[in-house]
Amino acid sequence: NVMADHTIHATFVSTLQKCTVSASVKGLKAGAVKLGKKVTIKGVVKPAHSGKATVTIQRKAGGKWVKAKAVKCTINAKSGAYSCTYKPAKKGAYRVKTTVARTSVFTAAASSFKSFKVK
Repeated sequence: NVMADHTIHATFVSTLQKCTVSASVKGLKAGAVKLGKKVTIKGVVKPAHSGKATVTIQRKAGGKWVKAKAVKCTINAKSGAYSCTYKPAKKGAYRVKTTVARTSVFTAAASSFKSFKVK
């Protein structure tokens, strides 16, 4: 029973769960793949939840890393696993990194870069 003007102060605490992402490149022999062949980028998002993972593929050109492609992969809600394929169009050094965006429940996260060569 409030009978007069009052000031109410509230403090909110973030309840975001920390998210992690792993990534690996499959289909390589001695760290390389032949031009015209596909590689599979796969990994796991923990804790497992539905959504999309973005796999960014970069190629080294003129001493700089340039974006070759970005692929959206569906995250399996039960296992956290994701997977996508990529067919490099040029020879050279490549690297991939997977990221997931922040949600109302989970923090944003990124894997470390994984490198490979195309011969």
